[in-house]
Amino acid sequence: MKRKWWLYLIVLVIVSAAIYTWKEYNRKPPDLMYSTADAIVKAEALAAAFETDEAVANEKYLGKIIEVDGVIINVNATQSPVHIVIGNEDSMHNVGISLAGSKQNIHELKNGMTITARGECTGFLMDVELNNAVIIKTKQ
Repeated sequence: MKRKWWLYLIVLVIVSAAIYTWKEYNRKPPDLMYSTADAIVKAEALAAAFETDEAVANEKYLGKIIEVDGVIINVNATQSPVHIVIGNEDSMHNVGISLAGSKQNIHELKNGMTITARGECTGFLMDVELNNAVIIKTKQ
């Protein structure tokens, strides 16, 4: 009788592990359209914060949901995910935004247009990078 219960327990553990693994494997990143931002900042101010003191800016923004607005400098729709650079053309460092999915109207985005985007800050390379981003609003 005890052997039968151990067998049931082992089967239950294996099935539970398989279900957990399947769910984790198929998990998608959260949709940031309906998330609340941890910080709301202008593109120029965000780039300046990382340029001035990267360690302090990392502590404040890294891994957090940032809502940023600025003027589009470049739209690269040929790669996946679509990558947009916003900020000031005269500045050395700007904000790079990698859009999540293709649900958004990319063909409407043009240089010089002002947008507000929300994404997860993943750090500072040549530009401050926001990944898994969504465009909240656009303005001509």
